[in-house]
Order: sequence, then C-alpha cells, then structure tokens
Amino acid sequence: MGWYTFVLVAASIITIVVSIFILKTRSVVLKLWNQTSKLEIQFYRKLVETIQIYIAHEDILIQFADSKTIERVKACEHTDLRKANLTQRQDIFKALQTLYVKTDMGNHPAKLTLCQSFEMLQKNRLEFNSKVLYYNQIISGFPVSYLAKKMGLKEKQYFG
Repeated sequence: MGWYTFVLVAASIITIVVSIFILKTRSVVLKLWNQTSKLEIQFYRKLVETIQIYIAHEDILIQFADSKTIERVKACEHTDLRKANLTQRQDIFKALQTLYVKTDMGNHPAKLTLCQSFEMLQKNRLEFNSKVLYYNQIISGFPVSYLAKKMGLKEKQYFG
C-alpha cells in the first residue's frame, strides 16, 4: 500500500507541474503572438502611409529621383503588401529607401515630412523584424513547437 500511494502522489505532482508548465507556456506564446501581430499591423499601416506620402509628393520627387523608382512605389499603392513575397517586399522597400536618400540630399519644403515618414517606417520595420525573429525562435523550439502546432500558430514572415 505504501508504494502505491507514493506512485499516485508522485504521478499527481508530475501531472500538476506539467499542466502548469503547459498553461504558462501557452500564455507566453499567445502574448508573444499578439505582440508580433500588433507590430505587424502597425508596420504595414506605416508602410501604406509612407507610400501614400511619397506618392502625394511625386511632383517634388521627380526632381531628384528617376521615374522608374517612383513608378515602383506607385505600383504598390493598391497592393496588399502582406501577401507580397519577400522579393516584392524588398523591392518596394529599396524603392522607398532610394527615394529617401534622394530626398534627403535635396532642399525642398517637403523634405522633413518625407524623411520623417521613412525614418519612422524604418524604426517600425526593425521592431517588427526583431519581434518576428524572437517569436519564430520561441515557437520552433521543443516542446513549444508541439504546443504552437496544436494551437494553430505558424512562423511569421519577416518584412525583409
């Protein structure tokens, strides 16, 4: 009777500890997923806003940048950039970066607006990408990967 009681108590303790671990891990993973998703939404909103600001100042930008770069930005105005592949996302960011550099060298009234918009976009991009890296690392490790799979969570894509 003594061993039976000991085994039953030990099994109960192990079950409780594992349950607590699973609940805490689930909570952490969901919180991290939520934070990453919020940053993703903020980033893509800022990206669309930056594209719109640059398009609104096309008449100024044409003085500093070539029309191909401006057209690449304009082509993305009505595109769902979340669904774009990595190459497309990198292309739009490079185009905006080129316009930023050209704008920063110029001297015109909209320079401050254009530069601040891109700098904020860059800040949001770095925040988003670092959170995605952390999130992906957490959900790909054992035993969290098993739990994430059961919760239907998948790795998120970097912006690039």
